Formats: sequence, C-alpha cells, structure tokens
Amino acid sequence: MKKWILLGSLVWGAAGGARAQEMVAPGFAKEASGSSAGNWGLTATANVSPDSSHDFLGAAVGSTPLNGLAGAKFAALKFAGTNLGAPAASAAPAPQIIYRGTENERWELGLGFTYLKFRSPAIDQNMLGLNTSVVYFPSDWIGVEGNITAAFGGKIFVDDRTKYGGFTGGAKIVMRHGRWEPWAHALVGMAHVNPQLARVGKNGVAIQVGGGADYALREQLAVRVEGDWVLTHLYSLVQNNFQVVTGLVLHF
Repeated sequence: MKKWILLGSLVWGAAGGARAQEMVAPGFAKEASGSSAGNWGLTATANVSPDSSHDFLGAAVGSTPLNGLAGAKFAALKFAGTNLGAPAASAAPAPQIIYRGTENERWELGLGFTYLKFRSPAIDQNMLGLNTSVVYFPSDWIGVEGNITAAFGGKIFVDDRTKYGGFTGGAKIVMRHGRWEPWAHALVGMAHVNPQLARVGKNGVAIQVGGGADYALREQLAVRVEGDWVLTHLYSLVQNNFQVVTGLVLHF
C-alpha cells in the first residue's frame, strides 16, 4: 500500500513541475525576444549616432549574428555618407592676354604723322604730313600692305608750295612678342611731287623700304614708330629720301 502511495506522489509531482515549466517558458521567451529587439535597436542607434567613434569594421562585429548584420548595414550607410574630403580644385591659371591674334583680327589700320626729307638738286625740303597704311594678314607673320603718304613743305618759286604724295604697296613681315611687334616692309609704287619743273613730269617711281615696331596699349590698339628709306625717280633723277612715322595702329 505504501508503495502505491509513494508512486502516486511521484507522478503528481512530475505533472505539476511540467505545468509550471509551460507557464514560465512563454514569459521567458517573450522577455528574451523583447531584449533581443531592444539590443538590436540599441546597436543600430549606436552605429548611426553622430558622436559614435566606432569605425565600420568595429560596428560590424556584434554580440549576436543579428546584431552583427545590422551593425554592418548601418556602418555601410554611415561610411557612404562620410565626407571623404575630396581634394580642392587647383586655381585656374590666369588667362594669357593675346595682344595680336590673326585668327579674328586679320586687318590692320595705321594712322600717323610723318616727317619726310625730300632731297634733289631742284627741291630740297623738309615736309610734314600724314601717313596711312592698311594691311591684310593671310598668315600670322606675313601681310599684304598698301601705304599712302601725303606731306607738305615750304614754298618754292614764290607761289608754289612743295607737296609729296607716295602710293606704294608690297609685303610686310611681323614678329610678335608679348606687347611688342617689330616688323619690316618693302613697297613699290608711284610718287607725285609739286611743283612741276620745265620739261619734266610730276610723277615717278617710288620704292619704300624700312620697318618699325608697334607697342600694344590694348588688345586692338597699339602705338607705332617707323623709319623708311624712300627712293624716288623724279625730274629724270634719282632721289634718296628719308621718312619717319609715328602714330596709332588699330587691329580688327
């Protein structure tokens, strides 16, 4: 009889313990689940916090596989948004000023005052006047020039004032170096002189050879100094004359 009573007590005790386990397990599971979620949220928040000092490798190492995966994702997001400090662009070089560009400025107009020393047995005069030149540049260093000189001197033969007109054309060669533009030209044409002498005409051949230099004030404006040897054939004689020009040059 005692054996049966002892056996019944053991069976009842085992049944009660199993029921108690069933009652405690759901609560424990719920608490564990909440704790895991809380830990995951804490880990994620820590990984994206602005004040966090963890690098993306350290954030990827978590206490559980879930925490490690979440940490790696948030670390990747943080790393992607990090300012990598792209190198600042270097300052652009200052634009080089081109004082004379023949790509868009192939024409040149020169206007200046001239001094002409005309020497011959019949007329020996110092003349002052104007000089005009027009040049077209088919290339950067050579141009085709037309040149006109009109100069006036003193009176001769009481009422006749001496006059000189030169109309020449030819080639011009330039060398450009910053603001300076030295050049040379060789021109051939016609000369006209007044007054007329007996039995000879007023017109004859003129050859003008010389050069000068232009100094750019702005991109399209320069000042000029020029000197020329002017050979003329007038009054059945050859005259060796000299001409000086100073003025302004416009490029367009």
